[in-house]
Amino acid sequence: MLVQFLLRQGVRVLASASSAQKTQYLRSLGVEHVINHRHSDLVEAERSIVAGGVDVVFDSVGRAAFEASLRAVRAKGLIVAFGQSSGPVPPMDIARLSGLTGEGLPGSVWLTWPTLTDYNSTRQALVGRAAAVFGAVLDGTIRPAIAASLPLRDAARAHQLLEAREVIGKVLLEV
Repeated sequence: MLVQFLLRQGVRVLASASSAQKTQYLRSLGVEHVINHRHSDLVEAERSIVAGGVDVVFDSVGRAAFEASLRAVRAKGLIVAFGQSSGPVPPMDIARLSGLTGEGLPGSVWLTWPTLTDYNSTRQALVGRAAAVFGAVLDGTIRPAIAASLPLRDAARAHQLLEAREVIGKVLLEV
C-alpha cells in the first residue's frame, strides 16, 4: 500500500523485489523501475537510475536489506525502517550515518523508525489517517493485496506463508 500511496502523490518510485512475480506485481501498480535483487546488485542498479542515490529508502526487510539501504540513499537522505521480515538489523555505530567512517557511505543520513502509536496519538490524527486510507480504497486508487484468507485454525500455515516471503500482500485469518 505504501507504493500505491507514493505513486498517488506523484512520487517517482524505484522498487526492489525478490521474484519475477513480485516484480510483475509492482510494475502492474505503475512502478517504472523494479530491481530484482536476486539477479542484480541492488545498489549498483539503483545508482544507474538515480546518480548520487535516492532521497528516501523505505526498508521493510531489515537485516538482509539494511546495508543496501545505507548505500542506496543520497547524502542528507532519509532511511525509514518499518519492518524486519528478514530479522532485526544488528546494532551499528551511528557514526556510519556521518559518511566519515571511510566506508564510502553517504553522509548526514537520517534514520527513523516511525510507529503508528506516535503518529496516531490523538483521535483526530487516527480518524484523519483512517479516512485517507479508506477513502483511497473506496475510490479505487489504493487496492489492498490479499495473498490468502485462512481460517484461524490455520494460523501456523499463515506464519509459514509469511516466513517463506513468497506472498504478495496480506494473509488474513478468518475468525
